[in-house]
Amino acid sequence: MRPRRFRTERVAVEHRKRVRVNVVLYGVLGVSICLVILAFSWSPLLAIDRILVVGKTGVPKEALFDVVEKKSTGRTFFLFSKRNILFLQKNHIREELHASFPRLGSVEIERDGLHRIVVSVSDRVAEGMWCPPWPTPVEAGPPEEAEKTTDCYFIDEVGFAFDKAPRITGEVFMVYRREMPDEPLARHITGIQEFEALHALTQELQTLAISVSSVLWREDALVLSGRYTTPKISGDIELLIPPRPPYETALQNLLSLLESSDTEYVERVMTTSEYIDLRFENRIFYKKEGGE
Repeated sequence: MRPRRFRTERVAVEHRKRVRVNVVLYGVLGVSICLVILAFSWSPLLAIDRILVVGKTGVPKEALFDVVEKKSTGRTFFLFSKRNILFLQKNHIREELHASFPRLGSVEIERDGLHRIVVSVSDRVAEGMWCPPWPTPVEAGPPEEAEKTTDCYFIDEVGFAFDKAPRITGEVFMVYRREMPDEPLARHITGIQEFEALHALTQELQTLAISVSSVLWREDALVLSGRYTTPKISGDIELLIPPRPPYETALQNLLSLLESSDTEYVERVMTTSEYIDLRFENRIFYKKEGGE
């Protein structure tokens, strides 16, 4: 683009003058708008004067209220009031609640009129327990084993550890055994997609009369322990599957075994094997109890 040229010096001077005037006018307009917004943000007509926390949760409502109160008090950009209901920073409040209380699942923040906000919360639902690969304190035998144990943590449907689990016995929750970081709370036991695939597999096994009670992570495999129960037979079972998804090959191998016409062979393998290895395509390996 060719530079603009002026025919006379007088025209050039007038042009520069108009530019300066426009700059001043736009500057004054910008400052005026900022001042109006600033005054508007501190207006008592739109000030939040009530915070209501509702929902079923194990977190004390007072603690939730304190976090919301703190995040909605003060200034934004050192100027504007956070107390203004139109400037309510929902995402910041939600992130702070999740960071402070990992057991919170759903957090919804809504305006109710011009002076009140409603915070609706609910807890995560436990789908299992994340435990160390060695015995937990309730299971530990000799004292030297007890020194090595750590606590278990509840995990939700995506494998997120959100609360310490009580030292209970019984088959209340599925147990996922894997090495833990120093602080497993608010961590995922594995990738979300990996955990969802594993959870879907255990649900599929349920339809095949296999109830999985625990999963153990090894470098070369996942070990699924549970029980195989049909109207005719019942027995403990241990399945070896790949350490990472996809798990379709393992499932197809198992289906080919269960659909075999030799029912006696199926019953023998399913109830008397120390483990059944499903990791290899179109091949099944199993070890008899007490065998080499």
